[in-house]
Amino acid sequence: MSAHRAIIGESPFVSLDAARVWWVDTAGQRLFLIDIETGQTEVWTLPEQIGFVVELGDQVILGMQSGLFRFDRSASPSFIPNTGPGAGMRFNDACVDADGELWAGTMDLEAERPTGCLYRIGQDFVMTEVATGFRRINGLAHDAANARIMVSDSHPDVRTIWTLDAANGSDRRVLARMTPDQGRPDGAVIDNAGRYWVASLEGGTLFSPETGRTEASEIKLPVRFPTKAALGKDGRLYITSKSDDGDQLGGLLLLGTST
Repeated sequence: MSAHRAIIGESPFVSLDAARVWWVDTAGQRLFLIDIETGQTEVWTLPEQIGFVVELGDQVILGMQSGLFRFDRSASPSFIPNTGPGAGMRFNDACVDADGELWAGTMDLEAERPTGCLYRIGQDFVMTEVATGFRRINGLAHDAANARIMVSDSHPDVRTIWTLDAANGSDRRVLARMTPDQGRPDGAVIDNAGRYWVASLEGGTLFSPETGRTEASEIKLPVRFPTKAALGKDGRLYITSKSDDGDQLGGLLLLGTST
């Protein structure tokens, strides 16, 4: 799909006009924007680590090491006051709910301390803490049909996916715990049928756990370290991944199967 290879590709986001896909290189501190029809890609180098990119109305918002930033394609990112994640922390994963509110998670820079938080962020960019105790927060997706927020912790000692009440972050329930042979639950997307698909880091799949059942569906991928998928209006998946010496396609933005 794209000739640009990320060190750690993350956060694919299909533009609201469905014509382009944003994604980031967390370790390489780069932001990408590809035209879906032509494949032409714009690349920006950023001053610090970046966890996610989303569009909120006519704004492009970046979640970076020192906080949230507005991004103008012709200028440097502009810091949004009072959105700093705290010393030794950075923003990682995010999603946008049906009301246009941003849900974003923070994590320890070393990804070891359980100091990560999940925030609900209104259109005024006031941050409300709704859940804590994460090491490597990931898997954020809004389940509009059930008014739930999905979230995971991809740390090797946790490997857990939860659901929370989207109104206030309460009623936290375990959706699934992944075993080492299944990989680790990284970024996620909800498809048009309402199914939650989480990228299985180290497992080379998109994994769809089902509440109350032992079965789970998987989509096999040509990379071992997928990080997140985004859904286009045509039902196709755009998938980011981590570079790896054993993966020819690792680090590229991939065009996946329809769900």
